[in-house]
Amino acid sequence: MTDPGPWVFTVVGEDTRLGSDGFDSMMLAVPGHWYATVDGQRAMVGPVVGKELRELSVFGAAQVDRKLHHADWVITADPAKVEEIGMVHGCHVCRAQTDLALEWLRQNPGGEVAAGMLHFLAEPGGADRGGEPTPP
Repeated sequence: MTDPGPWVFTVVGEDTRLGSDGFDSMMLAVPGHWYATVDGQRAMVGPVVGKELRELSVFGAAQVDRKLHHADWVITADPAKVEEIGMVHGCHVCRAQTDLALEWLRQNPGGEVAAGMLHFLAEPGGADRGGEPTPP
C-alpha cells in the first residue's frame, strides 16, 4: 500500500462572522485510538479524530484567551511539515513545542504528529488580544 500522504482536517468555530485576526500553532502526538484495522488495512476513525481535534482546537484558543475561528490540522510523519507548521512565529514557545514534536517523531518511528494551525475569532471593534496577525 502506498502512503496517501498527510491527512488534513479543518475544524470550524461556532461563530465565524467576524473573520479571523490572529493565529498560533499546536502539536499533538497522534494517539493509537485514532486508527482501526479494517479488512487488514489501517483506517482513520473520522468521528473520533474530528471530536478530539475540535475539543483540542477550542481548548488551544482558550489558553490564549481567544475564541476559535477555525483550525487546520495536518496528520503527518514528515519532520519538514511539522517544522513548517510549528514555527509560525519563531518564538521560544513555538520552538519548544516543535522540538518536542520532532524528538517524539525520532523516538517513535512510524508515529505521526497532528500539527495544527489555530486561527482566532476577530474581536469586535478590531481589538487585538494575542496571537499573530493572519497572513494575507
